[in-house]
Amino acid sequence: MKIYIRSLTLLLGFLSAGIILGQNNPVFIWTEQEGDASTGRATVAFSPDSQLIATGNVSENTVKIWSAANGSLIRMLSGTNNNANVIAFSPDGQYLATGTGQPGQGLSLNLWRVADGVRVVGRIPAFTNGTISVSFSPDSQLLVASGFHSAEYKVYHVPDMSLIATVGNYDPERGYNVRINAVAFSPDGQFIAVGDTIALRLRRATDGTLLRTMNTNAPNVMNTMAVAFSPNGLYLAAGVSVTDPTFARCQDCAIKVFRVSDGSLFNIYDNGNNMTFPQLSFSPNSAIIAASYAHDSDNGGAVQFWNVASGKTLQLDARPFWYWDFAYSPLGNTYGFYGGDGLIGVAKAPLFVSGRR
Repeated sequence: MKIYIRSLTLLLGFLSAGIILGQNNPVFIWTEQEGDASTGRATVAFSPDSQLIATGNVSENTVKIWSAANGSLIRMLSGTNNNANVIAFSPDGQYLATGTGQPGQGLSLNLWRVADGVRVVGRIPAFTNGTISVSFSPDSQLLVASGFHSAEYKVYHVPDMSLIATVGNYDPERGYNVRINAVAFSPDGQFIAVGDTIALRLRRATDGTLLRTMNTNAPNVMNTMAVAFSPNGLYLAAGVSVTDPTFARCQDCAIKVFRVSDGSLFNIYDNGNNMTFPQLSFSPNSAIIAASYAHDSDNGGAVQFWNVASGKTLQLDARPFWYWDFAYSPLGNTYGFYGGDGLIGVAKAPLFVSGRR
């Protein structure tokens, strides 16, 4: 009886703090084994209505759309120059953008219609060495993209994919344009976040004006591999991966969250400085931040979830093979993933109970 009471007391304590205890291993809803993805990028995205999940990798020219509920294959988007580094659904659910290509492959951007799998506009020569990041504006009218080794980003009009602007990522302190790793539109469409090899930058969406530079390691670099705004627009997250150039060991590998209002550092989320190439996302209610990553010490990796307010880990889903990418369901109860071993699927995400934060 005493054990039961103590267990109940502990559970109530976690509930009041807004936390549900996580598991050490993923709880899969469904999985499928795709081809090996250990030598190139792979990507996954949820549709805005949570009904679909799309996957792709650089080893094949087909992006697949699955039922998020049970993993049944619904549609394949096949075509030349569709070996996807990154994919994204438009917020209205009508289109899917695929950023494709590798060094020397310049036909690197495609727009597909989700309803029937037709490539609306394809093989756009966006970046000489391939496209690695795409993000739709909240009204689905614009698409921002960045490329391998490119020090500029491009903005396209949807759905005709006419080029609206090419913006150099100028660093006024260094006096040159800095290479970009990731871009993202803010939830209100006013800003574009740019993660580059030096820092995290906030630019005005209408003209690319640099509004703020965020770097906790200045004057040294804060190599930002991924960026994400919280859905409530209050925070901007950077997936940072700074490694030793000789042994490729993490020197500063973490998720760093900044306030959009003034650029101040809000919190740092990590796993003991053992997470390389992190991809990240917030839960729909902005209460949880999550990242998929590889370990720098072995082939393993994890998807990890933190309470945004407290910084405490809610769930750690580790696997013996790293995760290339993951995507939060817009419902907030599941996530999709793409493993380095080619395993894809949907797994349970932690619940966040509204309460004291």
